[in-house]
Amino acid sequence: LEPGFRVELQLDDGSFSVDLPVDEGVRPATSTSFDVLVTSGTLIVGVYDMLVTNPDGQTDIERFAYEAIN
Repeated sequence: LEPGFRVELQLDDGSFSVDLPVDEGVRPATSTSFDVLVTSGTLIVGVYDMLVTNPDGQTDIERFAYEAIN
């Protein structure tokens, strides 16, 4: 991936967000497919939107993409 590629999970109300590292240990990341690492204790309980920002600044949002539960 080009430098500047960013993946972020953000609570659907916008009150909390976390940047996620792209994990290329299992399979290489591409412009259409990637794995991210979410470590234990990183997130608070809630429903998250996933924001992906390309190096050129274009952003894509997947609403309600991830749910963290206890």
